[in-house]
Amino acid sequence: MSQEFDLSIRIQALTLHSEGYSRAAIVQKTGYSPGGLSSLIHKAKKRGYQPGQGPILREYADTEPRKGRPPKLTQDQKDKIVATLTSDKACREFSSQKLADKLNRENPDDPAISRRTVLRALTAEGLHLGRQRSSKKQKG
Repeated sequence: MSQEFDLSIRIQALTLHSEGYSRAAIVQKTGYSPGGLSSLIHKAKKRGYQPGQGPILREYADTEPRKGRPPKLTQDQKDKIVATLTSDKACREFSSQKLADKLNRENPDDPAISRRTVLRALTAEGLHLGRQRSSKKQKG
């Protein structure tokens, strides 16, 4: 895996390039590899960087967002879960499975939502499903 340089070093490398320094000099001053420097300049040019013209903007040197697993729920789905749970007293007593079943029935085109996903979404929103406990008679 390649080394990722700090934003300030990436901006410094682009500034030196913009001022006309040779690539060898930039590599020596910043610690970039020649290929890494070429990649940085290429990506910056795609984002609007023009050597020798104007200031070096942060967007030229920012890293791209990392790829990763997409979230199971969209924000709209999370909002529906919270809205369903908080809509009325009857819904507040739903189990996570009942909530998941209700949402899956209402949105058949969306991927199925499991009860665990519902629980994770509620926990992330700071909500918790309470247990219903029956009152026990104490023996006396």
